[in-house]
Amino acid sequence: MINEKYLENGQKVNVIEIVGSRWLVEPVMYCEHSEDEFLGSEFIAEKVYDSAPIGRYSDKVESLNSEIDQKRDELLAINCEIKESALELKNLYSDLQKIPALKYIKSVIDGDFKYFVNMDDYNGPSIKDSMTLIDSDGDRHDSDQKLLTLFGRTGGNLQWRLNRYSDGSGSSSGVMPFMEMDEAVEYTRLECVKYLEEIAERRWKPWAGVRKAEWLANNGFQVPANYTEVYSEYKSEEDAKRRVKISEGMEVFSKELKEIELRGN
Repeated sequence: MINEKYLENGQKVNVIEIVGSRWLVEPVMYCEHSEDEFLGSEFIAEKVYDSAPIGRYSDKVESLNSEIDQKRDELLAINCEIKESALELKNLYSDLQKIPALKYIKSVIDGDFKYFVNMDDYNGPSIKDSMTLIDSDGDRHDSDQKLLTLFGRTGGNLQWRLNRYSDGSGSSSGVMPFMEMDEAVEYTRLECVKYLEEIAERRWKPWAGVRKAEWLANNGFQVPANYTEVYSEYKSEEDAKRRVKISEGMEVFSKELKEIELRGN
């Protein structure tokens, strides 16, 4: 045995002797479950090397490594942009949620809000689950949902309005989205109380607050005393007017009845 060499395929061998221009070698083998070496059968090798040969891919490897580094930098920049955008979106939602109408703006966008408060002046306030209020109720359009729109007024007030029909046509009514029933009830209570107190303070159209007063009473809440007082005065005045009108009508009726009786005689 002269020394250790390697074949072209990387196989380690012991060189026994040089035979002309070739080499008599025996491969160095290893047991499967141990590091013990043993020698394989002798054979003639055309060529041996001092170290295990390595293919020359340096240019390609360098190019690929450069591309990988570039892609890694691009990915890092994209991740930074995503992180910054997520932070900006979070801050934006935080600012928007300070506006009462936009408290649940993300839930509205994601479509996972649960309740709507409908402050209908004619039929009175109502609280309905989102699907009951949004689902089409036999209208003439094909869409499964009606159109919910955010309106802005010149004073900066924002209001959600729900259209009667899914394509945005027809009448619309003001609504407010909520995630919890307790919040929806409290919002409705406060809006009713605020509206009734404004009526009482201005002593303006007491009849316009009847439905809201009924909602408060029916749900176990106190109707503002100042509104009750103003409405009682309004009713007394209206009753007095009606009595006068009825009395005047009775006088006319009595007069006509006497005239008929006289003509009959």
